[in-house]
Amino acid sequence: MRIFNKLLAISVGLVSISYLTGCGDSSTSDTTTSYFKFYNASLNAGRHELHTRESGVDEDFAMQANIDFADVSSPISQYTANYDIEIKRQDASSDDPLTVISSDFTLTENRTSLIALVGDTKQPELVELKYDNSSLEDLDPGDEQFELYVANFASQNNSLDIYYSLDDKSFSSATFLSSIQYKQLSDLILLNQDDYKFYLTLSGSNEVIFETNSVALDYLETFVLIIRDDFGINGLAIDKVTNSSVVTSYADEHTQSNLEFYTSKESDINYDVYLDTTESEAIVTDGTSGLVMTTSTLDADIYTLQSTVAGDKTQPLLTNLILDLGSDESKVVIMYQDKNSEYQGIVVDKLARQLVYENSIRLVNIGQEEQEINAYFIAPDESLDTAGYDMEDIDYAEHRKVTVLNQMYQIVIATEDDNDNLRSLYQSEFISFKENTNYLMILETDATSSSGYTLTILEE
Repeated sequence: MRIFNKLLAISVGLVSISYLTGCGDSSTSDTTTSYFKFYNASLNAGRHELHTRESGVDEDFAMQANIDFADVSSPISQYTANYDIEIKRQDASSDDPLTVISSDFTLTENRTSLIALVGDTKQPELVELKYDNSSLEDLDPGDEQFELYVANFASQNNSLDIYYSLDDKSFSSATFLSSIQYKQLSDLILLNQDDYKFYLTLSGSNEVIFETNSVALDYLETFVLIIRDDFGINGLAIDKVTNSSVVTSYADEHTQSNLEFYTSKESDINYDVYLDTTESEAIVTDGTSGLVMTTSTLDADIYTLQSTVAGDKTQPLLTNLILDLGSDESKVVIMYQDKNSEYQGIVVDKLARQLVYENSIRLVNIGQEEQEINAYFIAPDESLDTAGYDMEDIDYAEHRKVTVLNQMYQIVIATEDDNDNLRSLYQSEFISFKENTNYLMILETDATSSSGYTLTILEE
């Protein structure tokens, strides 16, 4: 049952949709300008470049944007005309970006074109959604309204219904907003400026499958809410995109989160973990050093973690580590001993989004306390000096993230003295990184190694 309230909701048919499938062959430019944006909605894709040139004009393509997943370019101004378009990505097999899809689009006066990369990155699609960008000027600021469009790029659902309520209300007070097919855009909607919640259901259903927390829509603006695939447990997210291309992402506020634990190998102790107090039920029992221990899912909240020797609450290890766990998140807690043999903890985000042509790596330093470390990822045709990917100046108990093209790498971890001389702490053989796999790498002390260190590599 759809329950309607008295909040203002006006739909105006000012939207057009195009599927970009062919290249144009004529130039129709004039002196008027229009705008377009590039949005990356391909869940397993990394950064992609958008290149354009005016159709029928003998000129090179020009790169207009380089956008990662769930991000959007700033508005790009061009003359109103037909344009050829190429979407490219970096690839380990080539020094030049590879073209993954070609098409064309037409810029229309007083319309903004949102060009979206959607679907699986191995067979991507381009979708062009157009919406009016001039009607905002006609709104009276004193009316305290805003403009809203909703786009559906969630590939798992062909049709979704979206509802809204004030942020202090529930779904029982919600108003039906629009029913949106996959790869389509709603009509223009006018609402009063306020803080809202948005709800998603399958088309025609009243069972909520997604609910945002508070979404601030409290000033004169044209907003686009983009429903998209996500890598969390729920599988959905909503991005709020402004005219200036600021993106705010919202997860389902009721989806629980995952938590994993890792304890350094040299700790060589079994452990239990508790939330807030050791009087509660342990969420990890008899955890083993050097292995990843997975807990059950947890509600979003702020916790303090306590760890003790397994089976003995009177022997504390780690105490009062704050864990701020949001909705639909995945985190890893890394426990280790410092040089004083006291237990410490680091909380890092798990690299949950799997990429086909790239690998994300998070490196944690719990080994070298005296100096910062550098990490180098050296491809077969590179040297340490020419390595395309590195992470520098990682301090003790800090971590850093890098995304590399999917191929073989030799990993070198080193410190650097005041004279720029490097001292090796760890050096691997060449490792073939896997598709759809991310890595958590932890530099640890190792008394059995000639350097005194080892690198633990965990697949995520």
